[in-house]
Amino acid sequence: EQNRAGALEILMPTIQSADLWRESGRYNDYGKEMLRIKDRQDRDMLYGPTNEEMVTEIFRAYVKSYKDLPLNLYHIC
Repeated sequence: EQNRAGALEILMPTIQSADLWRESGRYNDYGKEMLRIKDRQDRDMLYGPTNEEMVTEIFRAYVKSYKDLPLNLYHIC
């Protein structure tokens, strides 16, 4: 149904860059309960409990002008 309406399905990564969460200001909001790890290049990563930061990053990467809108995305958990 979503595809017929012109929406694009997106798959979200489980492991996300901690930098996105720091930028949004939510990195410390989850406290010690958030699973935080380092990748092979010693970068801070985390298990993303939600995906708002990733959706924001997608829009930042692909929407450069009002002409790129509307961009209708959906995600099924």
